[in-house]
Parts: sequence; structure tokens; C-alpha cells
Amino acid sequence: MGSPEDSTERQPTWRLRALRHSDDVEDLEITEEGLTIGRSESSSVVLASDEFPGVSSTHARVVLRGGSVIVEDVESKNGTFIGGNAIKRASVDHGDVFELGLGGPRFAVIGPTQAGQTVVFESRSRKKVIGAETVEVMREKLGIPANTTVTEVVRSRTRYNTRLLGALVLVLIVGATYLFFESQRRQAEMDALIARIDGQLEASKDELEAFRLESEQHMYQLETDFELSSAKQRQELRSQKAELEAKLSTRVSDEELARLRQNLQDTEKRLAQLDPLTQAQLRLANVSNIARAVVMVDVEQTFYEPSTDRQLYIGEFGNPNLSGEGEPYVSKSTGSGFNFSEDGWILTNAHVVLKKDARTELVLASSLVLQSRETVHVVFSTEMERRPAEVHDWVATDRKDLALLKIDPFEGMPHITGIDTALVRPPLGTEVFLLGFPLGRRALQEGKTVIASVFRGIVSRSVAEYLQVDAAVHPGNSGGPVIDDDGEVIGVVVGMQRIDDVQAAPDIGYIIPISHAIELWPPKVKTAGN
Repeated sequence: MGSPEDSTERQPTWRLRALRHSDDVEDLEITEEGLTIGRSESSSVVLASDEFPGVSSTHARVVLRGGSVIVEDVESKNGTFIGGNAIKRASVDHGDVFELGLGGPRFAVIGPTQAGQTVVFESRSRKKVIGAETVEVMREKLGIPANTTVTEVVRSRTRYNTRLLGALVLVLIVGATYLFFESQRRQAEMDALIARIDGQLEASKDELEAFRLESEQHMYQLETDFELSSAKQRQELRSQKAELEAKLSTRVSDEELARLRQNLQDTEKRLAQLDPLTQAQLRLANVSNIARAVVMVDVEQTFYEPSTDRQLYIGEFGNPNLSGEGEPYVSKSTGSGFNFSEDGWILTNAHVVLKKDARTELVLASSLVLQSRETVHVVFSTEMERRPAEVHDWVATDRKDLALLKIDPFEGMPHITGIDTALVRPPLGTEVFLLGFPLGRRALQEGKTVIASVFRGIVSRSVAEYLQVDAAVHPGNSGGPVIDDDGEVIGVVVGMQRIDDVQAAPDIGYIIPISHAIELWPPKVKTAGN
């Protein structure tokens, strides 16, 4: 508690004060936008994970609504409490205290108090009464003469405060004048900068528009050439068919007749393959066959005590323990992959099964260090059974990001017929299909059955070791196969274009050419100790 003068000081806004912290933690202003409290770095009030393991990533929210302060629990694990009672959403007043979990960190709400009001928190000490002797001691400590009345002291201090206020007003006027002219100067600089940026943006827009027009002309030419080529081939095949039919109408030997009939059948088959409807049906059949072999990769991370093999649990109030109380602590992530062998070999990204930022140890106390343990399972598209997988090999560099998984084969296991690591890069404009599980299990599924998604686009650019495509890529797509019109796997999805730490451009995706899989396939034979 502060001094008597502190308790009557007016606070212009509602504020949030952290209790059981050092004195250098400043109060935070409560606004209509609200304050979030939790262990996540994106929270307004960030609590250290090591000091407050029981606090959720985003635990509670404090917001100002119509002059009143509202405290809300944001789906925390161990609840938000006021006066020992769990709340979901409650209006609080000046001096009210709430805590994140019973026994967790506590916060007080400080309002815009009026004269004579003070903030009173719970105290474990007994209330003291100030007597006459105490008053004399206080007068001596404050430097008030014994025969001087309180009114005289107040008048003396009022005159002093008036002079001090006048000096402060003068300083404020001078400072405000300086800030006004300085703001005018900076505004002029900012206007000039904005004008320069606007000019650059207009130039960039012109360049982009020119590039778009050039790309459209190129695509139109490609389509025109394809149509002309197909029409010419169809005409040549029709001519061959007419010649064969004419020859069949004349008298020939039985052997020559059989050969001519076989040639006619082959010609009709080739002619049917050039039909646009037939080509579309073949393309859909290829996509359907590949989709059955696509798998969702589930990765789970847990922590164990090395000496006893006991697993970490989170108790009812967010307390970590090794005694099995509460729920096991499990960190989960998902990605995509595809089975390309009847023996159960699966290709995916290395970053799907080997997280760069994953913690290998968890320190609960100076003498208690837990070790990480990762398990990998796969679920085939249109199925729900989780099958254990082993990370057999991987390559993870700045330009290469692939991993080879192995599962036990089973009857009727979907798979595609191999991969061609000698396949050359497809030319720009090649139509492609991306298959995978965007958003993992968070996407709409049929019960527990997972269903792969298909995205269509074209190869739009070749960048260093990658191919850029304009098909949609989202978290969870990583590791999925990319196929062309003939159903050939030409690459593996690796990621999307990021704008900054928050925003992304999901329609600009990147794939790793399948030729990079030569470093993992055929698989290396593991020896003892490796």
C-alpha cells in the first residue's frame, strides 16, 4: 500500500496491476481493444513458461466495455478465478483481484478512483491503530512543527505548488511549440517519402501489367499450338484409317488381313486417346489413383524421465507431474506424404517429421531434466486407421527437404508404381495437380476418416532448386505429391510464399523436383550402430 497521498491520487484510466511480482512491473492500461494474458508471445501480458507452467498459451482477457471492466476466461486448462470461484465472464470493480488457476499468478483491477478512495488488498497482518504518540512521531518525520496547524501547512504547500505549477506550464508551452514545428517538419518529410513510394508503386504496377499481358499471350499461343497440333494429328490418323479400310475392302491374304485389322485397331485406339473427352477421363483416373496412395503424417512429441521412463502429465490445475495425474503432455503436428512402393516406402518432407524448433529436453527442476520422444503414424486417404511409421532416412539442407518413411505393408495397401528420379523438370505452363491434407485434422472430414484434397494449377516459374506453382498451398500440404496430366509424380510440395511472420501468399507455392529423391532412393541399407 502507498502513503496517504498515494491513496488519494486520481488515475485517469482503468489499469491492470500484477501481484506477487517485483516492484518494477508497471501497471497496464485497460482499453476497449483489451489485454490478453498467457504464455504465448502474442499476448499483451506474457508470462514465462518456466515460472508459470500451469498458465495456458492464451489464458484470460481483460477488456473495457461501456465504462466497465470485463474479465473473460479464454478456454484455459485450469480456469480463471475471482474470490475462489471459477468464472467464464465477469464484470469487476476497482480493487477486485482475479487469478489464473487456483494458486496461479494474480492480477488486481485499478479504477479511476475518486478523492478519499483507496485500493485495499487482502493482508495477512493485523490492523494497527494510530494513537497520539504515533501522530507526534509522524509530525516529526514529516517536518511539521509541534505548534503548526494542518491548515497552515496546507497553505504553505499550496503556494509552493502554485509556483511549481507555473514553471511546469511554461516548460510545457515551450515544449509544445518545439514539438509543433518539429511535427510540421517531419510531416513534410513523410509527405515527400509517400509521394516517392507512390511513384515507385505506379511504376511497379505498370511492369506487373506488362508481365501479365505477356503471360496471357504466351498461354494463348500454347493453347493454340496444342489445338492445331491435335487437329493435325487427328486428321492424319483419319486418313490412315480410311486407307486401311480401303485396303481391307480389296482381296488380300488372311495373314495380310489380320495385320491390317490390327493396324486399324491400333489407329482407332490412338485416335481415341487424342479425343478431349478421353483425355479428361484419363486425367481424372490418374488423380483418383494417386489420391488413394496419399497419407496424412501424424507426429506426436512426449517427454519422459530417462531413469524411470515415467511420462510427463499435466494435472487438474496445470501442474506438471510424473505420477500420472491429469492428461499426458503431447505436442502434435501433421503433414502429407505418399506411398510409392508395394513394400511400404513413403516420401514426405524432412520438416514434417523433424521439427527445427522442437525441444529435445524439458527442465522441470535443477535435478529433473526430461527427454523428448517422437512417434510417427500415417493414415491413408479415405481411411481412419493410424499405422506406425519409421523415419528411415532424410536430407535437410537449405535447398533440399525430403524424408523417407517405412511402414509394414498390408493386404490391399494403396500405392503408386514407383518414382522416376531421372525425370527432367517440366516446362513452364505445365498443368499440375497437388494432393495432400491442408490444415490436417482441422479440415472438414467424414467422422474420423481423412480425405485428401486436390489443387490444380500450372508451373509458373523455376527458382533455384525449386519449382513455383500457382496452386493453393496451406499448412499440412507439405510432403504431398505433385503430378502432371499423365499421372507422373514430378515433385513434392515443400511450402508457400511468406510475406512476413504473420501473412502468407498461399496461391504461390513451391515444390521440390522428384529428381532430388535420388539421395534417398533406392534406400540405403542400415548397418549395426547406424
